[in-house]
Amino acid sequence: MSTLQKMKPAWIFAAAMFVSAVCIAADEKPKTYTLPKDAATPVIVMDHKGGMIMRKSDEPFLQVMPDGAVIVGDPWGAGRKVEGKITGDELQSLLRYVMEEQKFGEIQAADLRMKGRMVVMDAATTTISVQVDGAKQELAGRAVEMVAQQNGENSPAAHFVAVNMKLNDLANVIKLGGTKELAKFLDAANAKLKKDLPDDGQFEAKDLKRADAPAAGGAMAVFGKKVTMPDGKWHLIDVTVTQSAAGKTTVKVQKGRDVQPGEGGLLKR
Repeated sequence: MSTLQKMKPAWIFAAAMFVSAVCIAADEKPKTYTLPKDAATPVIVMDHKGGMIMRKSDEPFLQVMPDGAVIVGDPWGAGRKVEGKITGDELQSLLRYVMEEQKFGEIQAADLRMKGRMVVMDAATTTISVQVDGAKQELAGRAVEMVAQQNGENSPAAHFVAVNMKLNDLANVIKLGGTKELAKFLDAANAKLKKDLPDDGQFEAKDLKRADAPAAGGAMAVFGKKVTMPDGKWHLIDVTVTQSAAGKTTVKVQKGRDVQPGEGGLLKR
């Protein structure tokens, strides 16, 4: 019997085990996180303090509740408090992003501290807490974007910043009234962009940079992106869509100057 014939049962068994493992992995369902039993206990809380901005109240900036309710507060008194809701599946997807993709549970307080003697006087402190599976993880970082730059794009600080951005994106959508209302703001922005700057393409939902809920009612959305031309030059564009409390919509486009590759560029305000 040749050596290959002797080895055949072994590699057939190994191949079978590999196929079995792949099938098991394919059958695995995404993790479902256990939420707080108390409906009044937030699953996620995010807040920003400091940054030389006076607060009018102690309410947190963002709370996500076990039933999917999302509360966007107005601690600075610049607008109004807004409430919305996400589905149970959307909440679980958000938790998987936070806990699995960004490894929030593995981040340590020391990971969010600035290296060296650098002092940033006007930096805000961002606090994020997540309560799932019977445990609560709360982290706070000051000038976390700068800490992430110090430590690299795959650092725990960068993961913290990614969570911060994801939650800010959620808050922006809620301020506009949810995903259906976001689509209406996006359509208005793209209609104006197509008319004024037809060569600059169209915005996507991910291009929403900021949203506001004014105290007087209505909402405002700002979409922005970098546009690179065929010759390598690029510019920035912003489109601001404002909807009054009475339902009147106005749209304003701002285009930055064309910039050579490697240069910096600002919008003309």
